[in-house]
Formats: sequence, C-alpha cells, structure tokens
Amino acid sequence: MEIQITIKVKLNLANADIASSFTNMMEQYRLACNYVSEYIFNHDFDMKQSRLNKALYTNLRSLFMLKSQMAQSVIRTVIARYKTVKTQMKRNP
Repeated sequence: MEIQITIKVKLNLANADIASSFTNMMEQYRLACNYVSEYIFNHDFDMKQSRLNKALYTNLRSLFMLKSQMAQSVIRTVIARYKTVKTQMKRNP
C-alpha cells in the first residue's frame, strides 16, 4: 500500500540571486519535461521508466544541467501526465 501526502509550501526567495536561480532551475525542468514528452511521443508512447531512464537520463543531466533526482523526477512526471491523459481518454474519448 502506497500513501501519498501533498503539502503546500510557500517559498520565500530572500534575494534576487536565489529567485533567479530558482526560476532558471524551474525553466530547465520544464524544458526537460518537454524533451522527455517529445521522446515518448516519437517512440510509440513507450512509458516504461527503465527504458526511458536508459535512453534519456544522461542527456537530461547534461543538456538541462539537472541533478540526479531532478532528472528522475522529470521522467516520472511526464509518465504520470501521459497516464492521466490516457485514463481521461478512456473515460471520455
């Protein structure tokens, strides 16, 4: 049994440098999600995490300057979004 807990967090970005770094990191995350999404779309919607990890992990780290956990998170996020769309399409095509 898996339990998910969601919390709301308000970030206090104390100075302009931190705010800029955070904004840059979020933009890289967004671009990386688009990159993974495009890969999935162009490869017959293969959403097996292990195969995506093998094919994309190194590029996510180098192209988008993501740390290891962020690169993994990008892959999981995109897979989850595609699965959500797939479920919605089954319910209401």
